[in-house]
Amino acid sequence: MASSNLNAARAKLQMHLKKLQESSNRLKQLRQKKLQNDLETLNGLSNNLDELYKKYLDIKKRAEDLFTFQWPTESRRITSNFGESHTTGIDIGAKTAGVKGDTINAINSGTVATSGVPSWSGSQATYVIINGDDGYEYRYVHLDIDSSIKVGTKITRGQKLGTMGDNGSPGQVHLHLEVIIDGKKTDPLLILPK
Repeated sequence: MASSNLNAARAKLQMHLKKLQESSNRLKQLRQKKLQNDLETLNGLSNNLDELYKKYLDIKKRAEDLFTFQWPTESRRITSNFGESHTTGIDIGAKTAGVKGDTINAINSGTVATSGVPSWSGSQATYVIINGDDGYEYRYVHLDIDSSIKVGTKITRGQKLGTMGDNGSPGQVHLHLEVIIDGKKTDPLLILPK
């Protein structure tokens, strides 16, 4: 009798052990599945962060490109500062005073809005007006305009617009440069590289 009670107790214990083992195995499987799900979620988040970081770098580069300016001429000889005789812009003289032909390049990218002598000009001064991709307006005055520069032409920073002349100011070879930000004429030297 004692032996049968012992066998019954042993069988019961083995059954409980088997159930515990099965429960333990299920918990391990659930834990592994949860860990796998968590790992997949973290990998997804990591990939999203990588993509966001790449987008951030791209936007940062585009913003830097958009607001990076270059001098329009090789000469940096200012013959008239903003606010002196001009309240509209600056005058940049030729490398050699009085000599025409220095290349004039776009200080930033945009689209040509005016090319030639505008009807509102009180002189025969030639203008290239560019609506910048950055929202600014750039006015280049007194240049001999390159034949490729037409209204609607897309311009890139550094692209040749023409050469320095004296259109509208005979004998005074220079580039008159204006920068208009939010409708206000601004000193170009504030944005041009030092």
